[in-house]
Amino acid sequence: MVTTPQGESLTRAEQAARIGEWVASLPVEVAMTPVKAGSSAPAEIARMQDQTALAALSALGLTPASAARFARALEGSGRPDLALLALEEADDASA
Repeated sequence: MVTTPQGESLTRAEQAARIGEWVASLPVEVAMTPVKAGSSAPAEIARMQDQTALAALSALGLTPASAARFARALEGSGRPDLALLALEEADDASA
């Protein structure tokens, strides 16, 4: 968990979602330009986060097809689950 300057506590999935929304709201030129020399562009940072999440799912043996089956099984359980949130993030990243 990370605490924002406003005092909110965010999970990694929530952080990634906020960064993705922020990058999507930027003009293309800004999203593709590093903030300072030697750093990564905002769009590249978002891509690296998505790759990290997909690599973690892959390490767990969750292919896109098995992830979809797993998500359907979790939805049928009637309770929210952190794994379901991670799968939704991965699905959004691959779209």
